[in-house]
Amino acid sequence: MHILRELGLVFHFIGLGMVAVGILSGPILSRILWKKLEGSAAEAKTAGEILGRLGMIPTYGGLVLLASGLLMLQVEQWARFGQIWLTAKLIIYVVMTLAGFIVAKPAGARVMKLIASAVNDKTFDREEAARLRRRMTIFGLFQAILFLSAISLAVFKP
Repeated sequence: MHILRELGLVFHFIGLGMVAVGILSGPILSRILWKKLEGSAAEAKTAGEILGRLGMIPTYGGLVLLASGLLMLQVEQWARFGQIWLTAKLIIYVVMTLAGFIVAKPAGARVMKLIASAVNDKTFDREEAARLRRRMTIFGLFQAILFLSAISLAVFKP
């Protein structure tokens, strides 16, 4: 069973890296998207599609984290289950996941609609763009704080 725990730990770090890539690259890619949208709508459309696909990396990373975490708990016969730090970490995981579906997914769809309007109708709603940009920036900060909190809980196990 020792090898399963080690394998779970390796996959846990892979999932952690996938989530980290999304959280760290999100603000950079979003900045590129908004700059493109102010310039060329066609380039913004391409950037939006790329950003949408890259936005799936943290989602898959979260699934890898969940599966590998459950594997490690099973190997340890659920000995750590119920510890405060782990419960708090799981709550953070659920909040991050729900926030992604409640905030990021609809906002991403609205951004793509905004881009399509700029490409097709040659109209660009700057007020809507500013609202979406603010919303996505706040979402990114919220996710980063939660992510760092989950890592802190796992490392320091208060």
